[in-house]
Amino acid sequence: MTKYVVFTGPSGAGKTTIVDALLASVPESIRLVTTTTRPPRPNEVNGRDYHFTNRVDFLARQAKGEFFEFDEHYGTFYGSSREDLDDSLAKYRVVFGVIDPCGSTKLKQILPECTVVNRQFNKKKIIFVP
Repeated sequence: MTKYVVFTGPSGAGKTTIVDALLASVPESIRLVTTTTRPPRPNEVNGRDYHFTNRVDFLARQAKGEFFEFDEHYGTFYGSSREDLDDSLAKYRVVFGVIDPCGSTKLKQILPECTVVNRQFNKKKIIFVP
């Protein structure tokens, strides 16, 4: 069984909403919290929604290879920690991820055993990539 399931799609496609519903119904599951250099939005909590950091710290961690996937959008960095993923996979039955389409392409190359679910907002369909 695939333990790491990643939801991808454009901004506003409902990725986080789908994962939140799955977390409420799938026992022993967790969402992998990604790291970003953007400032928190109202009601976002560090460590729950994202790991918020600054650009200098992010780039230093990236240079050390801490992120198994990362991308930059409009000057803001996003990345997923290999250590966080490994820890979550060891403790939980299923780990859900939410990343953008660019990150998911890289992800399948790095972790071919993961399942990528592509949420196409404009077509209102879900595509599973084995």
